[in-house]
Amino acid sequence: MTIFLYRRLQQIMKLNPDKREKALREYAQELGCSLSSSYAPEGKHLEEEIVRRIQDAMRSIRESRMWWIAILAAIASVFSALAAWFATGGLKEPHLWPLENVSSSAFVFSS
Repeated sequence: MTIFLYRRLQQIMKLNPDKREKALREYAQELGCSLSSSYAPEGKHLEEEIVRRIQDAMRSIRESRMWWIAILAAIASVFSALAAWFATGGLKEPHLWPLENVSSSAFVFSS
């Protein structure tokens, strides 16, 4: 999805300067960017500032999606561990203490 965001920005940057400013403003508003204090002295928006804000918004979107992917990967890992445990007979015989059947004399060391 992020690729489409970058492609759209590239398409906007290929427009002529008159159409580009309007397209950048619209795209920035779609992404939820603030356009306050991005004006040049002649009353137009500063193109570099708008592009930077759009790139920051796209980065934020990408990072929020990566957070969800990390959560899903962790959940998949838990399911994988449970499947491996059941596949090896995890519920057949409880092995709470691996040395239950060893006599206590095995731990006496002679000097």
